[in-house]
Amino acid sequence: MQLGQHQEDPRRRMMGIGAVVAFHALLIWALAAGLAHKMIEILPAPIETKLIEEIKPPDEP
Repeated sequence: MQLGQHQEDPRRRMMGIGAVVAFHALLIWALAAGLAHKMIEILPAPIETKLIEEIKPPDEP
């Protein structure tokens, strides 16, 4: 049998393509599920601030 006359089974080829598609689907799902947790973080409470006026030193007599 010559190299050019070699016939592959099309079912085997489709199984390989299906496995690659399934792997990519699983990878995309895993990335999306992991990133979803990062997006749902609870925001910290607002920071309260006050402006403090500078105390003037007493005038010297």
